[in-house]
Amino acid sequence: MAYMPTPVLRACVAVFGFALASMMFASIAEAKSTPADMRVVDSSGEVLADQFQYTSSDGVKVKTDRRADCFGPNTGGSGDKADVPGSTALAQLVDGGRTDRDLRPLSISDNFDFGLALCGIGDAVSPQTGFFYLKVDHVDSQVGGDQTAVEKGSSILWYLVEDFNDPVPDELALSTSGEAKSGEELTVKVVSYGPDGKKVAAEGAEVTGADAPTDAKGKTTVTVEDLSELTATREGSIPSNEVVVCGLKAAKCRPGYAETIGGTGGDDKIAAGKDAETILAGGGDDTIKGDGSTAPDVVKCGGGDDKVTGYGKSEKVTKFAGCEKVS
Repeated sequence: MAYMPTPVLRACVAVFGFALASMMFASIAEAKSTPADMRVVDSSGEVLADQFQYTSSDGVKVKTDRRADCFGPNTGGSGDKADVPGSTALAQLVDGGRTDRDLRPLSISDNFDFGLALCGIGDAVSPQTGFFYLKVDHVDSQVGGDQTAVEKGSSILWYLVEDFNDPVPDELALSTSGEAKSGEELTVKVVSYGPDGKKVAAEGAEVTGADAPTDAKGKTTVTVEDLSELTATREGSIPSNEVVVCGLKAAKCRPGYAETIGGTGGDDKIAAGKDAETILAGGGDDTIKGDGSTAPDVVKCGGGDDKVTGYGKSEKVTKFAGCEKVS
């Protein structure tokens, strides 16, 4: 969220967290859903989630936590279920917790007039000196997570700040240039986004498997392995997204290696991409469409009456689970 003029306001605007041992949520069964990127990172740099997550446009419900007191004494929730507006950053977080255990329980308070306050996400719990920082498309959100809109293709980032007196860190983003086979070198680039979304080359970032930190242009090279999981880190910065590179032919790569796609509890229409993805559809009667490429996916349909189409050549190596109809 945005930098606020006082610690209390700053923490309140950045409202989101978890500490409750039992979280309950539900969404509208017939909900349409909005797909967008979602990352959640704790204060130590550990990534709790880095996935493409669908979220209900009709809203969800979440059980509030009486122990969500990161905003001070007697600020915990009522323990009742609260409505979370659809296609918002908080709703996306709730939907992500359906299939990703690291995102639950959520610790949320409904004690405030300005909206729902987040104190914890899974094991990442905000102290009373901290808050969950929220960015949309690399820019500070100026409102709470239950008011921050998620649009198709948006990039949502949650980061736990331990001390609201500290300046918020910049955000790293990693990308690759071209392709490389196992044993070959691949150029990667790292950029840094400030709170206002301004992008600059990130010099001095360490990239997994690289022999040297990034140069003044934010570039370095890595030697590709059969499967290389690349992340950029730099002291004082939020770690980058993960990019997974397979140095083998697509059909020989580990199924679902490239990205995770999470569904909601409602009826989703999920479109697979060209890379090898792990699709966790969740509940509802879902329609999942492959793109016909040779990259093998992992498709876990979950509850409901689910239909899978369009896998073509990759169907022999794609792994399906709980899917009622595959064609």
